[in-house]
Amino acid sequence: MLSLILAPSGYGKTYRIISEIKQLIEKKTDKKIYVIVPEQESVRMEAELLDVCGNIINSKVEVLNFSRLSNRVFREFGGMTYSYCDDPKKDLITAVTIEKLKSAAPSFSKSSEDTKYIKLLRSEMDSLRSKGIRPQDIEKVREKLLEEDRGGKALDTKLSDFALIFATYEKAIKENTTDANDDILRLAETLAEFDFFEDSYVYIDSFYDYTYPEYKVIEEIIKSSYKTTITFSLAEGDPDGIFRRTKRALDTIRKQAEKNLIEYDVTYLDENRRTENKALRTLSKALMTGSEITCDTSEGVKLTSCTSQWDECVYVAREIVKLVKNGASFKEIAVTASNIQTYGSMLENVFDSYGISYLPCTEKSILSMPVISLALSALEVINTGFFTTSMKTYLKSPYVNLTEEEAFALENYVTMWNVSKKQWYSKEPWKMHPKGYVEKFTDEDTQELNIVNEAREKVFSKLQVLTKGFSDMSTVHDKARSIIDFFDSINVYDKLLDFSESYVNEGREDLADGEISAWNGLLLALDLLVEGAGDIKVGRDRFIKYLKLVLSDMSFGKIPSSLDEVEIGDVEFVRNKNVKHMFFIGFNEGVFPAVDTTKSVFTESERKWLIENGIEIADTDEDKLKDQSFLYLLSILRPSKSINFVYHTASSESSKTHALPSYYSTLLKETLDVTTENFDVKSAPPVTKTELKKAILSLDFDKDSELYSLLLEENLDFARETMDLYNAVTNCLKPFELKGTENYFGDSFFLTQSRIEKYERCKFSYFVEYMLKLRVRKKAEFSSGEIGSYVHKILETVLRRLTEDGKDITTVEVKDVWEYTANALSDYISNVAPNVEEDSPKYKYLMENISAFVVYLVENIREEFSNSLFRPKFFEESLSNSEWVNTYEVQLKDGGKLRFYGIIDRVDTYIDDDGVEYIRIVDYKTKTGGKSFSLQDVINGMNLQMLIYLFAAIRTPSENKRAAAGIMYMPASKAELEISDFQKEDNLQKKEMDNSLKRRGMFIDDKRIIDAMELGEEKRFVDIKFDKKIGEYTSSSASTLVKMEEMGLIERYINSIFDDVAKDLKKGRIEASPLENGSSKSSNCSWCPYRPICRFEGEERKLIKADNPLEYMKEKLEE
Repeated sequence: MLSLILAPSGYGKTYRIISEIKQLIEKKTDKKIYVIVPEQESVRMEAELLDVCGNIINSKVEVLNFSRLSNRVFREFGGMTYSYCDDPKKDLITAVTIEKLKSAAPSFSKSSEDTKYIKLLRSEMDSLRSKGIRPQDIEKVREKLLEEDRGGKALDTKLSDFALIFATYEKAIKENTTDANDDILRLAETLAEFDFFEDSYVYIDSFYDYTYPEYKVIEEIIKSSYKTTITFSLAEGDPDGIFRRTKRALDTIRKQAEKNLIEYDVTYLDENRRTENKALRTLSKALMTGSEITCDTSEGVKLTSCTSQWDECVYVAREIVKLVKNGASFKEIAVTASNIQTYGSMLENVFDSYGISYLPCTEKSILSMPVISLALSALEVINTGFFTTSMKTYLKSPYVNLTEEEAFALENYVTMWNVSKKQWYSKEPWKMHPKGYVEKFTDEDTQELNIVNEAREKVFSKLQVLTKGFSDMSTVHDKARSIIDFFDSINVYDKLLDFSESYVNEGREDLADGEISAWNGLLLALDLLVEGAGDIKVGRDRFIKYLKLVLSDMSFGKIPSSLDEVEIGDVEFVRNKNVKHMFFIGFNEGVFPAVDTTKSVFTESERKWLIENGIEIADTDEDKLKDQSFLYLLSILRPSKSINFVYHTASSESSKTHALPSYYSTLLKETLDVTTENFDVKSAPPVTKTELKKAILSLDFDKDSELYSLLLEENLDFARETMDLYNAVTNCLKPFELKGTENYFGDSFFLTQSRIEKYERCKFSYFVEYMLKLRVRKKAEFSSGEIGSYVHKILETVLRRLTEDGKDITTVEVKDVWEYTANALSDYISNVAPNVEEDSPKYKYLMENISAFVVYLVENIREEFSNSLFRPKFFEESLSNSEWVNTYEVQLKDGGKLRFYGIIDRVDTYIDDDGVEYIRIVDYKTKTGGKSFSLQDVINGMNLQMLIYLFAAIRTPSENKRAAAGIMYMPASKAELEISDFQKEDNLQKKEMDNSLKRRGMFIDDKRIIDAMELGEEKRFVDIKFDKKIGEYTSSSASTLVKMEEMGLIERYINSIFDDVAKDLKKGRIEASPLENGSSKSSNCSWCPYRPICRFEGEERKLIKADNPLEYMKEKLEE
């Protein structure tokens, strides 16, 4: 006897079954009772039976799914199989099959490189097998295609290749293992032979449809059982075909009954037993019947708009908190989506922060676990020839046999120098400077380099264990063996146990379980590779792809930590029948219903033709859309009290494209007149203590505030926690004094102008860089951004050596300049980059370019001095180690002293007829665009370096009286000129090149001194204009003229700045207080590497702007 119960979800099908079972038990039936449900429903069904029928069900009722039924029958009648072919193994078989048949099945040859396509092809073949379709069926329909002359040669070839791959795939599975799907088919055969269900009651519930083998099993069940009852989630009518899957299942089972002459009855349930809410009942009825009905209330149904996916998660978390505060339990709440994986760990992170207990329905891939990352990164290091990016990933693994200090030092070093495979394999220790292109080694630098070389040896020796068996000509077995040997060499297993134990001690059992699952999964993956392709010789790249392919199918789940948890999952798999409140996130157009949801190796038109000819390939797009409507109905029918559809308006976090709500929202509005509610995370009132604390941070909150007093009265601990948090966040935003800095700096201390400027631009960035000594990771390379520094050094060396060798800069020959340049460049490179690969084309090209550019600059300087009374006196002169210039010293108001150290690029001097030595400080500017001078910078404490050097020089006692001539910036950037321009002789080109090398700066407003710098009133080199009308030189936009008597005013003003800086440093002022960037529209914070630390979001300090900077200085000094 067969009984068919038809009703939508929530109409009492399961309740009807359980009630019948209860009656049978109460009547003390002697017949066996079996309940068959989907695997994820087994525990819930057992719990409901126990709740209604009591403990007697343990002896009377057996709850099974099709897999457990197979196991149960095979144990009794034989046929147990212990080696199953799971998805990872099937994927590997598919990949190997495609590779073997590259020539024979060219339609799919390119797909062997595509992991996603391999999975899709495997899924397609499994789907066909589950429907009872075999390779020979594909060949038959192909013959029909040829007879009808439809589809062209392309489809014919595609079907032929697919049938060949399908047959080879099926043969490989049968030869080595058993497919779990084949177990169900074998179960049907066993049930046909043995009457397992004879004289028993069988209930089949909660399925939407069935596979071909499952239909075969059901047919045997209804033939042998006393009575079989099957439920179908199906409504009467269904004009839009949204129940097509369950209708198809119903029709198939009816035909089975009719074929076997089995009587059946059909029962329709028409009362919604689950949904209490009127709006939900009306909405579901409208969808099932296709009728235009309305409801006078929308209570319990919401449509909510959020800005982003993250905001969606925050909104849902806040609403859950509210529900729980009003008496709901977590287990009565579910969060669903069309594809919950698109929210990644976002939802879980938000729920964790709000203290929400949850049970995800999805499992996590093991690919993200540290032990898997170790294996894959190590393989990538070998495969890419020690490529820096791969090495950095490898060094971050906690399993690598290095201390944190060693790993950090080595990672920084390989990143900075982009260390090549040749350098890794070199037997010589690395000698490049750990700070980049730096000539001198401090004791600290030497120690760091020693650490790097020791770490290099540890890492390289272990990776060599992996390399030995990992050649392109070795077999899969050899490669798998080398991985195990490598793991043994770095004691991975022991470390794994230590990490797992520490996770457990920290209360993170999920991480411990995940890491152990990942380790077991990795070993299983290697076993599968050896079993499926052990004797095959494959290249490194293909082996890694095979390994990733197998690992990508492995995952681990979260063990429930509580009986009261929010359920999270895809709408199709959230099956909790006791849900009262549902949140449907990602309710967006193109997301639900999903665009292009059908995945197949065949096109839409090809699928339609195959389906018309009996090959039930993947569903068409039209059918898939109907299935999406069915899922939409399920989401409405699932909760008993409320549902909230939530969508986002931004298509991505960085995109300005506007995202729209799902078109199903139109039905909501038409049926219930629902209005969209907008959620703004910034203006939403706090619902948790954490949110309240965040809100308080934006208020005037301190120990004397009224708000703090109110909190103190309510909750002492919470008030103190909030105050601590407030102080922690705002300390870097408000004036903050670091304790102990007076001892750190002492009464007198040394600084450089660059550090002064760093402090003036932002105190906090100074603290991080110079006191905490945090270093920004960067590459040391001969790049366009760094080229100026190298030109600077080579230029200085060439000029200095020419002078030291007694050669007159005004008469030196070009061939001598080339020789000096080549020697200087060679010496410099051997010092700063001793391991550089000098035979590389890139290196040779770069050296030729630098040499040509330096020669041009020297020629330009030769021409300058040929027309000048000034002569170079010193190069690279140090303030702290010179007999000619003393350290610049500032007497502080507190009695201490501030001393400056630094190196002057070049000092030019001119001695007039009165024996006065005029000093010009020259600085080579290696950035594109040269350098201009402005007193506006000076009043803001910027660009003081050259002034410090000038004042240091003129204040140093000497035989001759000294006086300031000025400061001069000489452009020395290769970016200003093209190498091809160096040989051009035309006057226009020469004038353009001269303009790009104009010397700018600040000069003494004395015609006699300016003329000594460059003879004649028309200046080719110095950027100063002569006004013939007044007979005087004038300042330009990039150069400034000042009177000799004004130099003292400037010195006193900058000394006052130094006094203020010293006072603030000693007081420990380190707050984030950025100065606005006057030369750019962007903020200084936008490029500051320390912004992630301070997270400053306030308003920058304004630059001082004065119409007359000198007058401003005078006024400030008089205050």
